[in-house]
Amino acid sequence: MRQPGPDRPPGFADARASAEQAEAAQRRQAARLVAGKSLDADDCRELLSMLGLTGRR
Repeated sequence: MRQPGPDRPPGFADARASAEQAEAAQRRQAARLVAGKSLDADDCRELLSMLGLTGRR
């Protein structure tokens, strides 16, 4: 992602990339929290699935 400057104002693509990075960080944080509160691996897997936090995006 290129940085905005005097010759390049921030654009839609930059804003979208930034939002996608923030969403990915939030999803990782949520998955870690769920993993820490789960009873076991099966519980964790089920909870992550319920929250739509399974697989890579």
